[in-house]
Amino acid sequence: MKKGLYMTSLRALCSLTFFSTFTLSAETIIVDNSSDMFSFESGSWVTSSSISGYLGSNYIYDDKATGHGEVHWQLNLTQDATYEVFARWTAHSNRASNASYYISYAHDEKVISVDQRSNNGEWVSLGLFDRPFLVKLSNSGSDGHVIADGVKAVLFQLNADSDLDLINDQDEASLLNSDPNDAFSLDPGKKLNDAHFDSDGDGFSNAYEIKMRFDPLDPNSTPPVSSQQHTFSGNITVDGAILLTPKLTQPFMCSEVNKGSFYFDDSLNTPMICDGESWQAFRGAQGLPGSDGADGAQGEQGSAGPKGEPGVQGPQGPVGETGEQGPKGEKGDTGPQGPAGIAGSFGIYQSRAATEQHTESTAGFVVGWASCGSSDNKLYYVDIIIDGVKVIRAGNYSYEYGDTNTYHSFTVPVGANSSWKLEVSRCTVQDLHFVPFST
Repeated sequence: MKKGLYMTSLRALCSLTFFSTFTLSAETIIVDNSSDMFSFESGSWVTSSSISGYLGSNYIYDDKATGHGEVHWQLNLTQDATYEVFARWTAHSNRASNASYYISYAHDEKVISVDQRSNNGEWVSLGLFDRPFLVKLSNSGSDGHVIADGVKAVLFQLNADSDLDLINDQDEASLLNSDPNDAFSLDPGKKLNDAHFDSDGDGFSNAYEIKMRFDPLDPNSTPPVSSQQHTFSGNITVDGAILLTPKLTQPFMCSEVNKGSFYFDDSLNTPMICDGESWQAFRGAQGLPGSDGADGAQGEQGSAGPKGEPGVQGPQGPVGETGEQGPKGEKGDTGPQGPAGIAGSFGIYQSRAATEQHTESTAGFVVGWASCGSSDNKLYYVDIIIDGVKVIRAGNYSYEYGDTNTYHSFTVPVGANSSWKLEVSRCTVQDLHFVPFST
C-alpha cells in the first residue's frame, strides 16, 4: 500500500489532491488512511471508493463479520499547544450512527461518538485537546459500517507558560502542583527551575517525565533509560542519561545515581559532568595563572545612595536679638455677632386695652401677642373684629392636654375711623398696641 503523510494549511486544503508535506507556522496536520502515520490495529478492513467525498484516493470500512476492529492515526505535533481535532468520512444509510473516536492527549483520553450517516466528505470537529498525539477509531458496539478516512489537527492556541520554565501553566497546576508564576517554586535552593527539578527523585527531570508521559511525582513511574529499539550504530543521543550532542540546559538533576553522566552545554560552550552532587564543567587541570591585564578604564560614577536618616537634634542656641517688626498683616475675618441689646421702649406704639372696643382716627396696625392654653383639651383663639366683621383669627390652635405655654403674635391693618376689638378664648393678651401709618 502506498503511504504518505501530508500537512497543509486551511487555504491550501481545498486545492490539494496529492500527497505532499508542508511545514507551516500555523501548524495543521492531516493524516489520511494511506499515510505512514495510519495503522491497522485489529479486525478486517476493506478499501473502497464507492461513495464520493473521501480524502486522497480511497477510504476503508470495517468488515462487520470479523468482529471488533480498530485503526489508529498518529499525530506528530511539534508545539506545546491546544489543537482542534477533526475527522471525515463518506456518509451513507448503512454507516454507523455511533462510531467511536478515541482521542489521546497530554495525560488523558476522551471518547467522541459521531453519526457517520451524515456530513458526507466534511471535516467534523471532535473538540479541543491539549497536545493530542493519537486518534483511534473503533467499531465496538456500532450499529453499522465504520468508515476510516482522514483525521486533521489544527493549532488552536499555544499553551501559556507564564514563568518561562518550559512547563506550561496547565501541567504545573495539574501534574506538578507547582506555582505557574514562579520558575523556581519547587527547588528549595532556587538553583533548578521547575522543569529541570526532579520532584520524585527518580533521576529524571520533571520536564522529561512529562514529555515521555510519565508521572513526575511518582518515583516508580520512570521512563526507560534504554531498550532494544534505542540501539543504533554511530553517534547516539539517549535522553535522560548520557548526552553527546549540544543541549542548552542540564538533562536531569545530578545525584549519586547519575554520577559520571555528562553532556555538552551549548550556552556555556563546555562539557558538563555530574560529580554526584551537582553539574561541573568538565575541564583538565588548572593552568598557570596568566599575567595581569592592563587596568581598565574607570567606570561611570554610580548613582547617589539613599538619603540618610536625620541626626540627633543639637542643644538649643542662645536667644537672638529681637528682629524688626514685620509688615502689618491682612485684615482678619469678621467675628461672631454679639448678643442683642436691651429692648428699648415702644416709642410710637400706642398701648390699647385688650377688653375694650377702639376707634382709630388714622389708619395703622393693631399689634399684639397672647399667651394661650388650657387644661381641658379644647381649642383656643384670638379673633379681631373690625367694623363688626371678623377679619382674622390669631388663635384657633389645637394643643395637647395640659399645654399652657403657647404664645402667638398678630399684626392686623386697620383703616381710619374704623372700630375694632378683640374676642379671646382661653388666651391672655399680654401686650396690645396701635401703630399709626403716619409715623
